[in-house]
Amino acid sequence: SLNMIMKNLSLIFSLAGIFILSIVLIISNPLKITSQEDLSKLPENSKVLISGNVIKQTASTILLDSNIQIYCKNCPPYLNKNISIIGFFNGYLNRTNALRIVQQN
Repeated sequence: SLNMIMKNLSLIFSLAGIFILSIVLIISNPLKITSQEDLSKLPENSKVLISGNVIKQTASTILLDSNIQIYCKNCPPYLNKNISIIGFFNGYLNRTNALRIVQQN
């Protein structure tokens, strides 16, 4: 019936829209962040690029010399190393969730 066709079309268009938005978010260039103040100005779930020296590390967090806290579950040890991180900023928890970490030296 027409009602069932409309429900199926709306589901297909909704899923296609979510897929397209996800691709745009993944492809977009991250914003370069240098301080905690830069983070406070960002909208929720912004893609960011942060570089710095690791001054403290626990099992799930990394603290950079710029006082920016990165959430990274089961990360290898980066203490006293210079790293670059691509991640998403979570304003509610005031931290960045790491997607990819690259050691500089």
